[in-house]
Amino acid sequence: LASDANAVSGANDPLPDFEMALEASYRAELWPGWAPQIGLQYLIHPGGSPATDNAVVWYLRSSFAF
Repeated sequence: LASDANAVSGANDPLPDFEMALEASYRAELWPGWAPQIGLQYLIHPGGSPATDNAVVWYLRSSFAF
């Protein structure tokens, strides 16, 4: 579809390739009922475009159990 759109419009936009995510995370229950989680994601070709730089995402999550 993207190659057809390039042909019709005369554009030379990069064609979609692939997207890959590598993830590592750690979760620890610090107190009974509370467990924070920290994580890191490395995205290769975000959005499937080789023209987009790879991205790094850090996150912090917290879960509570009552």
